[in-house]
Amino acid sequence: KMPAVFTISFLVMSTGVYTTLTQDLSNYVVVRSLYQCIPPYQRVGKQCLFFSRPHSPWGISDTWKQAYKSFYDASVFCLEHGGRLAHKVSDHYSAARHCRQIRGGCAPSLVARHGHCFQWSPLDGREDEVPCRLPDLKARFICEQE
Repeated sequence: KMPAVFTISFLVMSTGVYTTLTQDLSNYVVVRSLYQCIPPYQRVGKQCLFFSRPHSPWGISDTWKQAYKSFYDASVFCLEHGGRLAHKVSDHYSAARHCRQIRGGCAPSLVARHGHCFQWSPLDGREDEVPCRLPDLKARFICEQE
């Protein structure tokens, strides 16, 4: 079966002369792929993130207690919910805007990459490295949808 032929016409104005350009795209297949965030993951820049906060379907109650975890527990939690502990927050501007809109805002949150652990700051996007096995460390965390 032959792929459909698409014709795209462009109207170009160049020094007062209008030219119509037509290009035959018969050798190309058009694929549209929109990466969808699955709730409660939300689009933050180009990432689908979940900043830990109450979400009863995932077992985080309104007391906020379950929104604080160690690096290990946060990693397991994210894996159990279709993601992973985020490596980083790529777009601080989008994250700051997102944090102003969500319930409870954002707090310093755990992220990890390449065997190193960090606490991300919602104030300036800075990451401070912290020991991954720090005893008694429990903080909010960020999951990224896989």
